[in-house]
Amino acid sequence: MADSPKSLRSLFTSGIAQRKALELAIGTSSTEYQENLQAAITTFEACQRLVGQASLFSRNETVHDIASGDLECVPQPLNKPQI
Repeated sequence: MADSPKSLRSLFTSGIAQRKALELAIGTSSTEYQENLQAAITTFEACQRLVGQASLFSRNETVHDIASGDLECVPQPLNKPQI
């Protein structure tokens, strides 16, 4: 991830895929699971940083001002606790 900058959409898609893979995992105490969990958390934290840096949503915007393509980023802070 640090080798080249990624777009918010690609990071978000990657994070969702990582979360879904974790949901299918059988054991949660293995080293592999813990590494995958940390990778997913890191991905969603990177998404949060990009959303903040891009200032996608200003304080004076209402839900009607947000472009349809950005709507999936609105609940983004909720993804991290889901994993």
